[in-house]
Amino acid sequence: MLLVSFGALSIYAGCSSSRGSGVVPEDAADGGVGAVDGARGSGDALADSARPALPTGKLTIGFWCGPPLAELKKSRFDEIAAAGFTHVSNPCEGSSTVPSFNLQMLDLANQAGLMAIVTDDRAAQAIGAATADRAAKLAALAADYAMKPALYGYHLVDEPSAGSFAAIATVVSDLRALDASHPGIVNLLPVYATLGQLGAPTYDGYIGGFLQAVNPAAFSYDHYNFGLGGVDGADFFNNLAVVRAQSVASKTPFWQYIQAISFNGHRNTTGPEKRWAALHTLAYGGTG
Repeated sequence: MLLVSFGALSIYAGCSSSRGSGVVPEDAADGGVGAVDGARGSGDALADSARPALPTGKLTIGFWCGPPLAELKKSRFDEIAAAGFTHVSNPCEGSSTVPSFNLQMLDLANQAGLMAIVTDDRAAQAIGAATADRAAKLAALAADYAMKPALYGYHLVDEPSAGSFAAIATVVSDLRALDASHPGIVNLLPVYATLGQLGAPTYDGYIGGFLQAVNPAAFSYDHYNFGLGGVDGADFFNNLAVVRAQSVASKTPFWQYIQAISFNGHRNTTGPEKRWAALHTLAYGGTG
């Protein structure tokens, strides 16, 4: 069962490179652990002894735009868990990005056996802040949430350009020092973003530059493929291929937000379309 009112499903994965081909890479059958050499984006396989460990098979399933304040109640979180989700996150409304909302969300998630990705204004404000201000904001963030059993991690920023990677890296590192159990989480742009949005000359360079600068525990990106009038985007597999290659080269898990609802020129997706996007992501190495 899918709670489509909550926006995009999230699913986490890894990739290689054949633009728009729709062909699953040869090593995808092993769950996405095929390796490439140290040059990012290369397709040359490493010896078996250098390959990452096999995936555990445990998947992470969440969504963008979680239940709003009016739905912050046990029955809704129980419904989310029963639908097969493993993670919850904040709604897309600014009033939720504060401790009063997040602490309730974390408690309800824990009762339902779910994990939560928390968005708190202080995390975003810490990016690019002066040293003392950044330290104070992140310390307060960890003090409020780090001991909550349902906390998965701290969402920092959505779709940043490459120019902000150094500042993001500082926050991710500082958070790791304060709370090593709960990572800073960043969601990246899709392959169809403009070069101006990317702040990098290529998409491959954008993803690789982020991984090199930030060294995240995992990373995610959006790709919304299903347009109005039955028209599908041309770059779904290209995006998977680029991200998979970067994910495997850096041994960093990736997540993909796939399309669940209609918005801005995109159509409502059917159950088979959601499964198509989700299962292709898994075939390219997804862990959720």
